[in-house]
Amino acid sequence: MQLGHVGLAICHLSEVAFFRDVLGMHIQYEFDILAGQNRQIFFNAAGNVNHEDDIPDVHVVMMKKNDVMLELFVLPKETPASLSRYGHLCFAMDDRQAVVEKATHLGYRIERFLRPSHPDNDLVFIFDKTGNRFELKQTGS
Repeated sequence: MQLGHVGLAICHLSEVAFFRDVLGMHIQYEFDILAGQNRQIFFNAAGNVNHEDDIPDVHVVMMKKNDVMLELFVLPKETPASLSRYGHLCFAMDDRQAVVEKATHLGYRIERFLRPSHPDNDLVFIFDKTGNRFELKQTGS
């Protein structure tokens, strides 16, 4: 198993400069998560989101230096701090299904999301008992 990436929320796109200029990271690619998918992946089990309008579209910037990858979720400036649920660790592994089965057997929460743009590459998250989110990415085996 390897650390795939770390997800962090930032308040403004201009904060990418810190990761670029101070840490020497480079942008690998960018994409957007629309509100509906954002709700499904990051807020479905939150319980404290009152209105659909509370969930924003989010721009994501993937940055890398050497073997370190960051997934930066750029929050709209009107986003309340309570909606910052993007922090997670991603583990890349050859045996994702075995880990999912073990976590299920031991009673840990699993969330799986199909991605229409990547039908053969779904998102899988497991949660520890504290509620920390861990993304499991299948690597080539």
